[in-house]
Amino acid sequence: DKRVNIVFESANAAGNSVNIYNLTGAKVFSSKLAQTGFNNTTLDLSTLGAGVYVLEFASGDYKAVRKIVLQ
Repeated sequence: DKRVNIVFESANAAGNSVNIYNLTGAKVFSSKLAQTGFNNTTLDLSTLGAGVYVLEFASGDYKAVRKIVLQ
């Protein structure tokens, strides 16, 4: 199952985004998340092949980067 759940809380609906990069640094997925408050969002990554990717979540001045592995 190539789905990733992202749980976040945001006061700014306009500035939430998710980008996913492969290990060569190419952006392979991008999504804007236009919700305020507490959110639990599921991303369908079935178009991506198996491998290791870097997920970047940004909301205003906050940025989180995590490694994800798709099988």
